[in-house]
Amino acid sequence: MTTPVTETARFGGLPFATLAGQIRLVATARGLTVSDIADGLRVATPLGTLDFAAEGDRIRLTIAAPDADSLQLIREGAIETLARGLPDIARTLTWDSAPVAGALPPNFRVVSVVSVRPLAQDFLRVRVAAERLEPFAGDRMHFRLALPQPGDADPVWPCLDAMGRTIWPEGDRMLHRPAYTVIACDPGEGWLDFDVFEHDGGRTTEWARNARAGDRIGIVGPGSARIETATRMLLGGDETAYPALARTLAGLPADATGDLVLLSRTGKTDYPFDAPPGIRVTQLTRHVGPGLVETFRRIGPPEGGFLWAGAEHDDAMALREHFRAGLGWEKDRSYMAAFWNRG
Repeated sequence: MTTPVTETARFGGLPFATLAGQIRLVATARGLTVSDIADGLRVATPLGTLDFAAEGDRIRLTIAAPDADSLQLIREGAIETLARGLPDIARTLTWDSAPVAGALPPNFRVVSVVSVRPLAQDFLRVRVAAERLEPFAGDRMHFRLALPQPGDADPVWPCLDAMGRTIWPEGDRMLHRPAYTVIACDPGEGWLDFDVFEHDGGRTTEWARNARAGDRIGIVGPGSARIETATRMLLGGDETAYPALARTLAGLPADATGDLVLLSRTGKTDYPFDAPPGIRVTQLTRHVGPGLVETFRRIGPPEGGFLWAGAEHDDAMALREHFRAGLGWEKDRSYMAAFWNRG
């Protein structure tokens, strides 16, 4: 079980009314909900809430989240936003419970490799072991690996600074931090599974091919993206999105209908998907015939449902342009993300 947590900070240097106006602008641009509360404003995020209120000549910020991992993500986002827009103000910020400078971030864990095994054409399944995995067992899908440089047997892990921000090692100790999907997690047994798409030149691919039981890496998260469900779906992507597609399909109601579009190098993948019987599957071959964007356009938006796509950057942007800008498809009924970039 996770434990709800709160944290309070204070800062000064500008009137509350001025800050409130800027909060509304930034939150609206990011698709977040802002509401009035008794003594200020509340910003609701997918991970928790931020309450801003006047307190004498200073401003009080209270963060509430379901667990320490989520609170750390919200805190870092708040500090980064404040530092970018109001750097002088950000320097006045102090927390009631001062972060321990040099400590590991709350949302960072050192994990040990348990096993790596072939899963399907071009995929490996990795199992790692760690404590405090409860946040990864819910409906938040993504996290980041923190892979040491090849040959670095004693890596430098990230740490907190005095303001609570995560400081990452740089230079030849830099950690590779790609995003991955939680396939399964058992906090009681202390393990987490994720799948690696094998492709030549991929740093995570090389790591997974050479990983041995007991090797240590880091994981960060989970992130804010959650499993999306609806009774009518249009979803698809290339191999980089298969694990996230599998999680999404497994969470759909049994009576869900719609289309699943899969792009791969061969046009016939054996990756294990557990889709409801009402989901039609279309398999595409990369660089042969119609691509993901063309097929999504042909099928059209899922009336009254949800549109989900994970693909290369240009394809994801083309889908957003067509469905959101062109057809006016609502942002809260779609997830179209760039999972990699050709450049």
